[in-house]
This record gives sequence, C-alpha cells and structure tokens, in this order.
Amino acid sequence: MGRDDKLIWHFTPRCIYTVSSGYQVLNSHTSDNRLPTLDWKTIWDRKIPHKLKVFLWRLMHDGVAVWNNLRSRIGGVDDSCCLCALESETEVHLFTKCRCLPQGL
Repeated sequence: MGRDDKLIWHFTPRCIYTVSSGYQVLNSHTSDNRLPTLDWKTIWDRKIPHKLKVFLWRLMHDGVAVWNNLRSRIGGVDDSCCLCALESETEVHLFTKCRCLPQGL
C-alpha cells in the first residue's frame, strides 16, 4: 500500500533486464542459430513494457533491422555484421554472439 510496483527480471544476477538477457532467455540455447517459435500469446501476456513486447514480437518474426533480413528482402546487400564484420549480421549473432558487444549487455 502506497508503494510503486517494480519490475524485476529474474534471469540476471542483478534482476535488471537487458535486450541481450531477454534474447538469451528466448533463444534458450538453440544450437542451430534460429529463434524458437513462440505463440503470440506467450509474448503479449507477459507483464513487461509494451515497447519490449513489440520488440520481442518483431524479433521472433524477422522484423528487426539486421543486414541479413534486408538481404533476404532485396538482395545484393553485404550482410556482414556492422560491429565486427566477421559474420553475417543475424539477430542471434548481433544480440548474443558478436565479439564487439559491450560487456554487461
């Protein structure tokens, strides 16, 4: 009573959400570099900010602006990672595997 609600992310030691930690939870250690398929209700029923729901939904439906998605739509695009240029810039690479990701993301 009289206290504000507070969102807690139980998947990191400090209980603070990051895009990387959210992606890792959704990715659940997939070995084929593909995202798991989630029912839309899985995302929309969560008690998380609306912007995050939209981002996660777009992530699951190849709607995030990464070079690999652009190449698949129009072709002729170099899809090298914009940070490391070592691998194709996919959602999995950019949010979890790229060596150039800042620590703590």
